[in-house]
Amino acid sequence: MHGHGIIHREIKPKNILGSDDDVVKICNYGVAKSMAEKDTPCRFTGTIPYMAPEVLVKDAEHDKLMDAWSLGCVMAELLTSKLLFAGKNESNRLFKIYYVRMALSC
Repeated sequence: MHGHGIIHREIKPKNILGSDDDVVKICNYGVAKSMAEKDTPCRFTGTIPYMAPEVLVKDAEHDKLMDAWSLGCVMAELLTSKLLFAGKNESNRLFKIYYVRMALSC
């Protein structure tokens, strides 16, 4: 996908399919975009528990690292059987993701 210049922007367990012959495929390209597009979307893209911190920053570049972050959240969930950014509500989950971004930028 990235080799073809596409950013998925919605990597989550529901969009990852596995087959009996151990082939993994990603589906649901509804919010995908071309890497050639330079405009930064002005709305949140993705599902909150898997959303990359840069999505929360208005003028941040949306790139393939967003997909890598989301895949990392999926892998953490597979290993622990828990959401990496669980919370009481949507606002609480968004705060936890943003807090990680702030901690990483220090």
